[in-house]
Amino acid sequence: MPESVWNETGGLPDHNIPLEQRWKILAPYWQFTRTTGYGRCILIAARDLFGIDDINERTYKTLSERITTANHDPQWYHTVLKVKAGIDVALNDDPTTLLGEPLDFDPMFFRIVT
Repeated sequence: MPESVWNETGGLPDHNIPLEQRWKILAPYWQFTRTTGYGRCILIAARDLFGIDDINERTYKTLSERITTANHDPQWYHTVLKVKAGIDVALNDDPTTLLGEPLDFDPMFFRIVT
């Protein structure tokens, strides 16, 4: 995405910009990125986690609503990591954040490798 578009919009994750406007910015680029590894991962997640078979003009609003709902579900990590992905535990080999502060991790999902 051209830097000028990104700077003009404040970035696509900016929730102060209406969803419809963010989609109009992204849509022309999505047609080229949907077949990349990153795009395929997004399509698989949309399908397997949110029941959306494709991301397009007809589905982006529903997908956004389902993501928002999931983000407010306290069981979402459990659903994704344990139920959907079948992951017993994820290993983390760095117990600090990029700022050098200790991570606040849930031992139900993560273990620190020392």
